[in-house]
Amino acid sequence: MDAAEIEALEARARELEARMAAVPAEEVERYKALSFEDVSRRAAEIEARLDELARLHGSATAPSNSETDDWLALRREMELEQWPRVGEMAFGRGERWARCLAAHAAAAEPDFGIEPSPLKGAIIRVAPQAAAR
Repeated sequence: MDAAEIEALEARARELEARMAAVPAEEVERYKALSFEDVSRRAAEIEARLDELARLHGSATAPSNSETDDWLALRREMELEQWPRVGEMAFGRGERWARCLAAHAAAAEPDFGIEPSPLKGAIIRVAPQAAAR
C-alpha cells in the first residue's frame, strides 16, 4: 500500500466519523435492534454479490471503511462473540456499529471507479483480472 492509498483510506475513515456524528438517534436505534440473523442475511447477500463480481471480473474486494466491509466485519464479530443483537454488544461496540451502518446508509454515494451495489449504500471495488503471463 503506497502513501496515496493510505491517505485515501484515512480520508474515508475521517468522512465516516463525521457522518457517524450526524446520524439521528432513531436510526441508530433501528440498527441496534438488528439480530445476528439480520446481519448474517445482509452479509450473505454481500458475499454473493462479491462472488458474482469475482466470477465476472476475476476478483472483487470490499474496501476498508466501506459499508460492504463493515457488514462482513460485524457479522464476524457477532459470530465470534455470540451476540444475539447489535445493541447488546459490550463496551459500546453495538452503539458504534449501529451508528456506523446508519452513516453508511445515509451517505449512499458511490465513488468513481467503484461499482454501486444493489444493496443501499454498499460499494464494491472491482479489480480487473491480472493478465496471464
